[in-house]
Amino acid sequence: GPVPELVRLLPESARFEVSGMTSTIAGRSPGRIWLPNPDVPEGYAFYRAQVEGLVKVYPQITALVVWFRRGGTPWMDLKATDLPAAWRKEFAAEVERTPEAGKHWRAPGLFAVSKIIRAFERALKDCGAGRMRVAAGTWGFEFLPAADRFFPAGVPLIGLDYDVLHEKPQLGTATARAPLREIGAHRPVIPIVW
Repeated sequence: GPVPELVRLLPESARFEVSGMTSTIAGRSPGRIWLPNPDVPEGYAFYRAQVEGLVKVYPQITALVVWFRRGGTPWMDLKATDLPAAWRKEFAAEVERTPEAGKHWRAPGLFAVSKIIRAFERALKDCGAGRMRVAAGTWGFEFLPAADRFFPAGVPLIGLDYDVLHEKPQLGTATARAPLREIGAHRPVIPIVW
């Protein structure tokens, strides 16, 4: 996630504060933290600077992956009440349109991550790196339904089956693989078996 000291340099209109973290982040105790809002110009500039830096240092890459932890981070532990007011309205409208969307695993957090993905897509275009594409992923596959619902169409979803290391493969049954097949019918889904 973003470095808190850098985020605090943004004007308050370009960031939002969340609280009630359920676990520690990089050794910090739970509490209040600021997150950059990619929907406002200064917040978007925060993400664009990251993309510009990556494009400059690694011009050969073809995919920029928004990789997120499953929990214990500000973005994934977000509740609907933590979202900025405009996002709360958008999220509520999405859930009203598709009620099951609000019940998906970490739906508010994945809704918020969709904002980062859109900012990265826009930044790639603005930086003239349109040949690069944005993908998103995490450990496991619980994120697939909410990511499919909230992320832009066509963004590849990458899930990592790390439990295979413990002889408990997450994709070991047809039932477990069903969401990959269903979502993969209309967007790229890339399972990785560690």
